[in-house]
Amino acid sequence: MGTRLLRGDNVSQGRLRWDGVQRWPVGQPIPVGLLMQVGDVVLAMDRPWIEAGLKWATIRGEDTPSLLVQRVARLRARGPLLQEYLRCVIASQAFTDHVLGLQTGSTVPHISGAQIASFPLRSLPRLAEQRAIGALLGALDDKIESNSQVAGFAEELLATHAEAIGSNAMVPLETLVLCDREMIEPSRCGSDLLNHYSIPAFDAARVADRCRAETVMSGKFGSPGIAVGEPPFAQAARSCGRRSSIGPHDSITRARAASTEWNP
Repeated sequence: MGTRLLRGDNVSQGRLRWDGVQRWPVGQPIPVGLLMQVGDVVLAMDRPWIEAGLKWATIRGEDTPSLLVQRVARLRARGPLLQEYLRCVIASQAFTDHVLGLQTGSTVPHISGAQIASFPLRSLPRLAEQRAIGALLGALDDKIESNSQVAGFAEELLATHAEAIGSNAMVPLETLVLCDREMIEPSRCGSDLLNHYSIPAFDAARVADRCRAETVMSGKFGSPGIAVGEPPFAQAARSCGRRSSIGPHDSITRARAASTEWNP
């Protein structure tokens, strides 16, 4: 097979996804200058932000070999800025706000290379501090990726185990589950942090989008504890598989909100 082409559609929130990937023709000379390297930071230039968050990622070993194509920005640090710290800069809320304030186009919002480069970066920490910050956030990203893989394996194991049992015994779900559909207005909660369980966030990374409550403009289901959901058929039909999400308890966010497309 030919080398994978890294397009905007392949960039999600903090990671790449290669489903539906297009490839460079086999036998054609590969433009070496467009080959991605581990550690490269990429940003989608068309529709760079969606409800799930900013579409950026860091190239991992499993993402190579791949080729950069149009409408994706590749960022490499120079001078006193370290590459691992550059990733932290692009992942920051300040950079997301910068993109939201500059993206143009009503049909397909986009951002240019010059607009990306115009981000006003404050004075840099010392190199040792940049390395420490980058290493810490990199370890957290690796842990999130590992947990996502473990969760996927657990779901597959549970499904296999359920099929092996082969029991026909059934009970009404209402005897085991409370359907909590209390509505909240997150935009009235100011700058408090919340976990927003949106359909785009789930499709992108199977996790909630952690954001400021005031940025969520529509009414949502409130979720005081663990929330399990299955979107209605019209939403489920947009993907090949079932969508479900579990919202964990935590001490960092003060509230949780779920899209009304879910059944909490």
